[in-house]
Amino acid sequence: MPNTFAVGTYWGDEGIGKLVTTLVENNFFSAVVRASSDSVDMRFNRNVIEKDNLKYILGNGMIIDLPSLVDEIQKIDAERKLDGRLFISNRAHVIMPYHLPDDVNNLDPTLNPLDSCYIDKFKRKGIRLSLFCFPEELETRISSIFESNPSFVGDPKQITADYLKMFGKIKSFVGDISLILDDLKKNEKPILFEGALGTGLSADHGTYPYVTPIETCAGGICSGAGFGPSYVHKIVGVVKAYPTRAGPGPFPTEIGGVKSEEYCLTAGDIEEFEIEMNDASKLMNSGKEYNLGIALRVQGHEYAQDGRPRRIGWPDMHALNHARRVNGITELAVTKLDILSGMKEVRICTGYRIGNKDIEYMPVEEIELRRVKPQYITLEGWEGNIRHIHEFEDLPRGARQFIEAIEKYSGLTVTMIGTGPGKDDIIFRD
Repeated sequence: MPNTFAVGTYWGDEGIGKLVTTLVENNFFSAVVRASSDSVDMRFNRNVIEKDNLKYILGNGMIIDLPSLVDEIQKIDAERKLDGRLFISNRAHVIMPYHLPDDVNNLDPTLNPLDSCYIDKFKRKGIRLSLFCFPEELETRISSIFESNPSFVGDPKQITADYLKMFGKIKSFVGDISLILDDLKKNEKPILFEGALGTGLSADHGTYPYVTPIETCAGGICSGAGFGPSYVHKIVGVVKAYPTRAGPGPFPTEIGGVKSEEYCLTAGDIEEFEIEMNDASKLMNSGKEYNLGIALRVQGHEYAQDGRPRRIGWPDMHALNHARRVNGITELAVTKLDILSGMKEVRICTGYRIGNKDIEYMPVEEIELRRVKPQYITLEGWEGNIRHIHEFEDLPRGARQFIEAIEKYSGLTVTMIGTGPGKDDIIFRD
């Protein structure tokens, strides 16, 4: 395969990680690059990083939490040596103690560590991995940060020593990754770039202000990896068969509407965990949209790491076409199609309307986006287990029509279809 970007088209959680695993298992790529961070936790995709003869690269757009990174590397390195396979950009910024919400020196505990670190990055007060190669300068920088914040308590010298000790355990993996990428390009080794989150969370192109500080679009991958756009051959838009959103923000096609939004934003103990699969399938065709949202959430295991339920929606062609335009998407990969199995009918939003006026684009401001009335087409559903199906023609008619409708309204070809949780549960199409 040629050099490829994989980008999320909605609001994240679209299954990019699973798609990357499948592509790597099929030996399509020589290297995988993560260009930006989607969480503080530095967990690696084990199926990828443990793959022989594959380079795993963390780009300069990553935000590095040294304690979790060191812990993760030591766990894997003890089983399978990572020398020559793991590369970390020396331009990546580092989360410092004062970025942590429970740290006494955090100036805004409401921010998560990624946001705090990004603020320092763009205020030109951040600390990059490259500075750790100069211990005296690192201590001077940390000391100056304490001096400019009189309320800070603690010993900059001790912080420097603690972080230098952690850095020493990963130093051999840190360097200028542009040299590695350039060498791969010159030797015509295909590279897969893994995007973080989704287009809807882009600070520039997403549903602002309910976005992240990172640039989640294809352009952000270029800058976050140090890889020029002229070197990219394919941009795959990853589309979950039903979009989801974790947290607040406008979501025009949300199943269950305001009631579902309020529940997902305020739920404490999630009773849905107790729902059996056969009960979920009954809820799916109960005729009540709120129940349908619960059923899809249960069957798709749509819960954030902290247990919060994700909001569920119908496919939205205006949102998808917005992602197509701003990313330059060349083809689509539809994931989790199997979760829709068992529905009598499925819906796809093909347009928006405000009052009597059709809207041919995705509105920018929340006040307008919350006023739109999605215009749907209704397709027949399908029955049966579609997992382990490997030919498009073998899918039930309703599933084929669903994919063909996405192609029709996006103008893009769906080249990959996820039909189950397994690495082999995928259909490749030319």
